[in-house]
Amino acid sequence: MLLFTVVMVFFVSIGSCDAGISCVSCPSSISINITTDTDIDTSSCTLKEDELCSLILRVEYVIGNESFALIDGSNDGGLILTNGEPQSSESMFVRFDENRAQRFANIACFSGSSCGLDLLKKIYREKCMSPFSTLNSIHVILFFDLVRLFDYVTLRDGLKRQLYNSSIAVGSELQCVDPSGATVSCPNGFCRAIFDGNGLVSVSSCVKNGLVPAPYGLVLTQTTMTDLNVDQASIIYSCNKPMCNSNENTREVLQQLIAAKLIPQPTLTTTTPKNMGTTLKNKYQEIFLSCLAVFLVLRC
Repeated sequence: MLLFTVVMVFFVSIGSCDAGISCVSCPSSISINITTDTDIDTSSCTLKEDELCSLILRVEYVIGNESFALIDGSNDGGLILTNGEPQSSESMFVRFDENRAQRFANIACFSGSSCGLDLLKKIYREKCMSPFSTLNSIHVILFFDLVRLFDYVTLRDGLKRQLYNSSIAVGSELQCVDPSGATVSCPNGFCRAIFDGNGLVSVSSCVKNGLVPAPYGLVLTQTTMTDLNVDQASIIYSCNKPMCNSNENTREVLQQLIAAKLIPQPTLTTTTPKNMGTTLKNKYQEIFLSCLAVFLVLRC
């Protein structure tokens, strides 16, 4: 019942607020070439008063000049469960069965001038220090663009080697791990794993193919509650190698995501037996809601 209530809250809306906020409004989507554009050009955009600012960034890594940003306001009242600070979610999609990799950032903003624009540009321009700090025996600090010039090829190749075999025909019988951790036969289906960014909660299963066979790949979703300074991450992948959804494989996938700077090193906390049931239940709810959000995005 609690899970049903939590899911339903996303479909509730409230009336308009008494005062609007200053949103950046762009007449059309802003085309971005990630190879050459180091920033998002908003020179053609204007400010307008609205109830909610909505900002979306889509980065296409395979075809870099097909990336874009959608920036506008909305007069549709939304259910605000925070103190008005911007709330953001980022998703990374990597396909194994075709050369495709995308990243999305979605921001909902409820207060301030040019609400959410600085955060969207910060995400696009985010840089990270390179692990290689010497050049010709000279100590240097090198930075690379973590989002714009993300090395998706290395990540995709590593995940494919671990989880996907292109020579296995769709419909072949696989061996997967079920939710209890046991090995099960999976005819005409695929293996799937769903887990959180700390690797504390993992749900593995065999999933039967539907009318259209599901694509093989990985989706990483991260949600940031700015007012709480809290990040929640969930990962889901489908694969076709024997036992590819085992706990050992999910841990290796986590390490690849950490190495790619997509998620931080897990922070493990001690949970008393008294609170263990509640903690695991909440984690399952978080993962379910994240996957629900991904499902809604994929339908759009």
